[in-house]
Amino acid sequence: MKDTKSITDERLKEIAAIIPAPDDESPEITETEAARARFAHESHPERYRTVPVKHQISIKIDKDILEALKAEGKGYQTRIIKILRDAVLGS
Repeated sequence: MKDTKSITDERLKEIAAIIPAPDDESPEITETEAARARFAHESHPERYRTVPVKHQISIKIDKDILEALKAEGKGYQTRIIKILRDAVLGS
C-alpha cells in the first residue's frame, strides 16, 4: 500500500514549480501589519450583516399554494419570505 503521508523530494519540486515566486508587486507584510490585520467582517461589521439571520423551521403549506409558488420558477422560498414579510410589516 502506498504511503500517502510522505512527500518525496521530487513531488516537493513539482509543487514548488506550480507555486509562483513572490514578486515586487506582492511585497511581504511586516509583523506590525500582520498584528493589525483583521477580517473584513470584524473591521466593518455594518457591511456584513445586511440580511436578517435565518432560522431553519419546518412548516406545512397547502399543496396548491406550494405548487403555485414553485410554478413561478426558482426562488419559491424567497417568495414565501417576501409574502410573510409583507403580511407582518404591512408593506
